[in-house]
Amino acid sequence: MRAGRMLGMLGLLTAIALSAPAVLAEKAKGVLVGQAAPNFTLPVLNGQKGDWSLSSASGKIVVINFDSTQCPVAKAYRDRYTKLVEKYGDKVTFVAINSNKTEPGDKISDEVSKWNHPVMKDDGAKVADTFGAKVTPHIYVVDAAGKIAYIGAIDDSQKEDKASKKYLDDAIGALLAGKEVPVSSTDAKGCTIKR
Repeated sequence: MRAGRMLGMLGLLTAIALSAPAVLAEKAKGVLVGQAAPNFTLPVLNGQKGDWSLSSASGKIVVINFDSTQCPVAKAYRDRYTKLVEKYGDKVTFVAINSNKTEPGDKISDEVSKWNHPVMKDDGAKVADTFGAKVTPHIYVVDAAGKIAYIGAIDDSQKEDKASKKYLDDAIGALLAGKEVPVSSTDAKGCTIKR
């Protein structure tokens, strides 16, 4: 009886030990703050048609918003995000990327047709996978040198009147002032990107 328990315990510990590298590798997917942002090219769904590449914004601060037209959390942030686009749009490049396989391009372009910045479809979630985006909204800020300066949430509350920490606003403001981003990484909370 004791030998059976010991073998069972040994088997369990072995399984845990063998799965740990896979779990760590899963966590390590994506970009980190300070790394060079990987270039990508995606089709634009609104405004000027054609493709947009991160390299086309070389030397500029770029805000990448992994977004969804179906996610209630992304919708709750839509007005705040739009205000930031209006506040910084002449100094910062904003782009939105939809990586959800359940959202067709024509539905996305109808929903965000009034946005005055590129909205793109990431079929197969390749760009989301490269960056490590898991939820919507998930924000990545690329500094003028092409490095990741901020990863995470727009702010600290889904409800605008409860938000006290303006992570994205603070990150953009710091970069424009030539300062270090005060909080460079936060947990993005939202709807899982459907792959």
